[in-house]
Amino acid sequence: MSAENVPAPYDPAPGSEYSYVLSDYARAAARALGPGWGAESGFLGAWGLVFTLDARVSLRLFVDHEGDLCFEDRDGAVVFTDRHWIRPEKLPEGAPSNPDEMAVWGEAIAAVIRDAVVRETFTA
Repeated sequence: MSAENVPAPYDPAPGSEYSYVLSDYARAAARALGPGWGAESGFLGAWGLVFTLDARVSLRLFVDHEGDLCFEDRDGAVVFTDRHWIRPEKLPEGAPSNPDEMAVWGEAIAAVIRDAVVRETFTA
C-alpha cells in the first residue's frame, strides 16, 4: 500500500469528540441522586467520586480497562461484593453534548447506583 492510500489517523480536536470529562458524569449522577449526595473530580477528570454527605457511601465512577463504565466502593464506607458495571443498555445513546443530555446521563447512572445501594442493603 502506498503512502497515498493510507487514511489519516482519526484525530479529533480536543473537546470536540466528547464534551464532558468523566467527573462531570459523577456530578450529574450526584445531582440526580438528590440532597445528601455530592461529587468530586478525580485526576484530570478521568474519574469521579460520588458520595453521601454523611460518608455512608463513597463510590468511584470510572471506565475500566475494557472500556466499560463502572463504579466500586472507594474507601470502605460500603462493602460491595464486587465492581458494578453500568450496562450500555441502561445508558442513553451517544455521548452528551449539552447540559440537558448530561442530566439524562446523570439520571441513568443514578438509577444504577440506587439499585446497587439498595441491593447491598444500604440506604442512602
